[in-house]
Amino acid sequence: MKSQIITYSTALAVLWAVAMPAQTTAPLSHLERGKQFIGKNVRSTDNKRAGKVDDVIVDLTTGRILYVVVKGSNKRLSIPPALFSNTQDTPIRVNLDESKLEAGTEFTSAVDTPQTINKADYVSKVYKSYDQQAWWAGANPAEVGTFNNVHKVSDLVGMKVINVNGNDMGKVDNVALDMAVGRVAFVLLDPDSSLKLGSDLYALPPDAFTWNADKKALSSDIDQQKLTAAPHFAKDNWSQLTDRTFASKVYQYYGKQAYFGLQPTGR
Repeated sequence: MKSQIITYSTALAVLWAVAMPAQTTAPLSHLERGKQFIGKNVRSTDNKRAGKVDDVIVDLTTGRILYVVVKGSNKRLSIPPALFSNTQDTPIRVNLDESKLEAGTEFTSAVDTPQTINKADYVSKVYKSYDQQAWWAGANPAEVGTFNNVHKVSDLVGMKVINVNGNDMGKVDNVALDMAVGRVAFVLLDPDSSLKLGSDLYALPPDAFTWNADKKALSSDIDQQKLTAAPHFAKDNWSQLTDRTFASKVYQYYGKQAYFGLQPTGR
């Protein structure tokens, strides 16, 4: 059975490389603060109240937003990120009328578990219910396998970060979401005071993090020396994250492939 478990990570690298846009210096699209995105009101295209954003489910290895959970009056629904628009405003818009929205896939208590939330068959069901393309499908069917680095944004915020040597590096301050393309742009690290790095935040690519062995913290191959020279920004200057030059430096510094088409140099 183990050989049948497909994880969506490096196997998608070739597909991403082919799909990469040409390099440009244009700013990134507006980035949402994940912690503040949760709780936003949602309306359908027929201007009916759909509920509120209950959470955002992300996979850090692929750097993708898998789906957004919207809590209505009677149930929670899982909705692909591509169906949202006007996300900078309140309420935000889901591009479905009330009847089509309500016919979607529920996010039940049975799904809301570490053993189920990452299953490809559930994510595939969500996308099929709204006629959305399963971007992870390739040689294997979309419903086969699992995503192995899946988190709720509400759980990520405040999560402890340690390095591969077990040293405390700080905690996740927030997650920068590029809703327009369904991507996790950055995970923002608030360094531990013991590192004496000041009050700035450090932006890291999402795939710079993995689960810790006990799945109670995030692990990353960083240390004080690495962070000392890393790109960082003032907590009140989120606009810097949309600067493509700054974003490029972040991905280059950590040797990661940027989803917006900038090539990593690696270190």
